[in-house]
Amino acid sequence: MNNVDNRQNEEAVSLENCDREPVHIPGRIQTFAVLLGTDAKASTVTICSANAADLFGLDVDQILGSSLSDLLGIDLVHRLRSILSLSTCLVQREHLGALPIDGVEHEIWVHLSDGTPVLEFEQTSASDLPGTQAITMVRSLLGRIQGFDDLEACLADAVSGLRGLTGFDRVMAYKFDSSGDGEVIAESAGTELESLLGLRFPKWDIPNQARDIMRRVPLRIISDLDSENSPLIALTSDQPPLDLTLAASRGTSPIHVEYLRNMGVRGTMTLSIVTGGRLWGL
Repeated sequence: MNNVDNRQNEEAVSLENCDREPVHIPGRIQTFAVLLGTDAKASTVTICSANAADLFGLDVDQILGSSLSDLLGIDLVHRLRSILSLSTCLVQREHLGALPIDGVEHEIWVHLSDGTPVLEFEQTSASDLPGTQAITMVRSLLGRIQGFDDLEACLADAVSGLRGLTGFDRVMAYKFDSSGDGEVIAESAGTELESLLGLRFPKWDIPNQARDIMRRVPLRIISDLDSENSPLIALTSDQPPLDLTLAASRGTSPIHVEYLRNMGVRGTMTLSIVTGGRLWGL
């Protein structure tokens, strides 16, 4: 077994090379999830995150090369292969189902990355909203903001509604101008926080490769900036770096983490606003 390697990842990360940072192949994931990658037939585990050992109670070298059916069960793997036949797996994650492991339920999501089936396991919590309740709340918010004719009023209500829905300390709406520079045009924040409304930031604060992912994948979560990422480990040394563009648990960029820490941020959720195929704002 070999650590998934990328020579570019060995470069010293600095603001000068942020536009060249390979954010889609970080070689690691955030630890709110566990990741498995398999061969094209979804039969054999060919890549896994190091924290998979904790989830399955096996050494990494026991997981790599093992039968996926032995890990998850024949029925779940049969469902997995059916889902992988959907064309949507090429552009988004699909829900595979729930699997209890040592009495703890984990939701499993799957997508295809350059032909590699990728599974992400996310532990559920008693505090999680039931799916139907969450959908109802989102529908209510969407229905309300669709009634606005004025953009500023719409975004002001949207950030307020999202803050109430998510519990974040601050929710902002950014708009990009024609040059790519951004401005905070709506904000909902706790009274103890300094307002950032009207803050402008230059285009290079969000590099082009990150903007491309934001356009393709509208939701991005960084659960905890202080949590160490879990490295990906491959079965063989000749496996190319795994493209994690569609993975919700995609590892964090050291440059971005430093940027957020300088802002006093602990965790984030980013929602892209895309119009006509163009990234309008966040």
